[in-house]
Amino acid sequence: MMKRMIPLNLLLGLSILATGNAAAQTEALQEYSLPGMNVTALGYEKSNLETPADVTVYSGEELKKTGANDVANALKYKAGVYFTQMGPHDQSFITGNSTLSLRGIKGGTLVLINGVPASFNNVSHLDMMNLDTVEKVEVVKGGGAVLYGSEAYGGVINVITKNEYKNSLHIAAGNKGQRDYSAAIGAGKMGITLERNEMGETGILTQKQGTKTINGVKVPYYTGFGDSKKDHLGVNYKFDDKLSFNYMFDKKKYTIDYLGADNSKLQHFDYDDREHFAQLHFNDQNGFDATAYYNERIIRNPDYYIVRPDNLEWERSDHKNYGADFKKVWQNDKDKVLLGFNTKRELYVDENQKFASFGNSSSALKPYARFGSYSLNGYSFYGQYDRKLSEATDVVLSMREDLIRSDAGNYNAFLPQLQILTKLDQENSLYAN
Repeated sequence: MMKRMIPLNLLLGLSILATGNAAAQTEALQEYSLPGMNVTALGYEKSNLETPADVTVYSGEELKKTGANDVANALKYKAGVYFTQMGPHDQSFITGNSTLSLRGIKGGTLVLINGVPASFNNVSHLDMMNLDTVEKVEVVKGGGAVLYGSEAYGGVINVITKNEYKNSLHIAAGNKGQRDYSAAIGAGKMGITLERNEMGETGILTQKQGTKTINGVKVPYYTGFGDSKKDHLGVNYKFDDKLSFNYMFDKKKYTIDYLGADNSKLQHFDYDDREHFAQLHFNDQNGFDATAYYNERIIRNPDYYIVRPDNLEWERSDHKNYGADFKKVWQNDKDKVLLGFNTKRELYVDENQKFASFGNSSSALKPYARFGSYSLNGYSFYGQYDRKLSEATDVVLSMREDLIRSDAGNYNAFLPQLQILTKLDQENSLYAN
């Protein structure tokens, strides 16, 4: 079975969610998804057909069938998911970031890992997350701001990790220095995943970019990527049926070279990005759910001219966010009530020492500069009432109050939402937001 979205051009944004036989479509357009339950769209478990949102659920095994090893490169084949990169191995010049978004809305896609925000300033590195760690991915297209805040106005991608791992080992090699090593280890209550991906030098990839002054002589330059590596470590420990701990470490190290016409190196950049994600999750199976988390991203960007390797330009930044989320669900045959509260703190600092003159190997360095630390505290209260009006029709009223206190200023935001859904039959439903 599959779930198909057919939008109608109505002012209320009505949409039909259809479930049909995959054989009814051509092989090239097949999209497989789990027909069952999702937890992301409404904050509690509900079937896709009864959810007033465009939700698609992909199992980790389904995503592996794309041939990709990581979440981002598997999702890029799915309808409505936009993925951009500038070079092989998901490299991009200077920033090193590939971009994943829903419905083409830049900066409006919230990435979650087990329901916890995993983005740093709208940047998330799902290209570093091995599919061996993934149980399923729930993709909600459209605004999710009431439950998740304004970062989710384009949609939500929630990666749900496995509680248990099967023992496995994978080794692969290709040309251009491509290497891929991964292992998964299941040991009772603990699971561990390890991965390394490597790529060799590409040589010149661009047209002429301009000129650089090397020892007083203007030289045309081009751009290419040098060696690159991506490392991943995942650890999961299940204390019991209620309490679990999850930790992930991701590291990507890219090199970028400015090259002469003869492929000789003129200037060399390193990009070192390290991310830590730690979560402690409690669920009592009776509607109470609590998560405490700590995320950190550390970036190092040194570069130098080949003729003056001792004259080093550099930048370092550190971005931390940590917090907790608590929610409780009460339900009976006709009603569901969700109440929640979350709090978070973000810290950011950047320091650097740049060349005084751009594109000149003889340039001196500017004085040391530091920006921050900048901080932000956020507090959110949210609630939701889900009422079954009949066997076919549900109405959902949601609201959220955000209180933001930061060095850049303070603001409050109240976000209400009304949703109505009617099941037309066992395979179709009609909803309005």
